[in-house]
Amino acid sequence: MKDSNPLFSKLNKFIRKYYVNQLIKGGILTLLILLLFSIFISILEHYMNFNVGFRTFLFWLYITINIIIFSKFLVIPSLKLFKIRRGISHADAAKILGKHFNEIDDKLVNIIELSNMTPNNELINASIEQKTKEISPVSFTNAIKFKSSLKKGKWLLIPLLLILIFVFSGKTHVLTKSSERIIKHNKFFEPEAPYDLIIGNDLVAEQYDDFVLNIQIAGNEIPKEFFIEIENHD
Repeated sequence: MKDSNPLFSKLNKFIRKYYVNQLIKGGILTLLILLLFSIFISILEHYMNFNVGFRTFLFWLYITINIIIFSKFLVIPSLKLFKIRRGISHADAAKILGKHFNEIDDKLVNIIELSNMTPNNELINASIEQKTKEISPVSFTNAIKFKSSLKKGKWLLIPLLLILIFVFSGKTHVLTKSSERIIKHNKFFEPEAPYDLIIGNDLVAEQYDDFVLNIQIAGNEIPKEFFIEIENHD
């Protein structure tokens, strides 16, 4: 009866659309979480300058979160979509549809229950056919709106806006250099000075002549004094 009843074909189409919609929402959510977390740990590393051990912890934490989120929101729905893994049943789909179409709730559930009973019963078959005709005008796939899920993509503007702020403020190094240190988590990085030292002249002089060294300092912190070391002498 299930094979010949067009109602179950409509349910199967609904289930496929249901998982495609899950993949759309899952893809947006996955990208959002991973971008925000990546920006967060990059900023944290920039200001905290973690040691090798903690950077290694952050690296593997990020990888682990990636795997969990990717599996939960993309891999598992894909397996269910292609029926490699068991997904929602017709009864589950009927409950979901019942929340969207109140007029078919009890009838749809009843049809599924009757279809699972003893086959080739004329009374049961007649009841299924009658109820199927009553709800056949309803398009099950209309219960799922891709546009509604795609609108959630607006949340991706948050990490993109944060990235643009760093780009236009000239501080992309906060993200790029910090990310590099996280990726190369098992390598020691010498802490960077909070200022830049700019030498304003060529380091060429005649022997025994006086030499004036012109330097400029740029940065958030400026040291009070400098020492020049020549052959282990200040």
